[in-house]
Amino acid sequence: MNQREIKKSKIFERELAQLDKKHRGLADKVEIILNRLASGEKLNEKRYLGCDGLIFQIRCGTGNMGRRSGARIIYSKDESQLLVLYIYLKNAEGRISSKKIMKIFNEYQ
Repeated sequence: MNQREIKKSKIFERELAQLDKKHRGLADKVEIILNRLASGEKLNEKRYLGCDGLIFQIRCGTGNMGRRSGARIIYSKDESQLLVLYIYLKNAEGRISSKKIMKIFNEYQ
């Protein structure tokens, strides 16, 4: 399998920049995860509920917080690209609505 092209939504890039200011090194961890996903590596991803199986979520630790309570990366993928939609801290936002995620997804289709 070829490496997928990684595309990042503007809201993802903005949120990641903000989170990286508070949690140094988060952007580096996210980049490693995205590269692994783009190469086709099977990670512990889960389908995002309410999004017709198109959207996935993966956990990412943040410095002093492990993966369980750290960041969540929301993305979509197909054979040629990995579309990174959103990132948030679980302890700050809980769960993002599938409506909001689908709105971001549809803007990039």
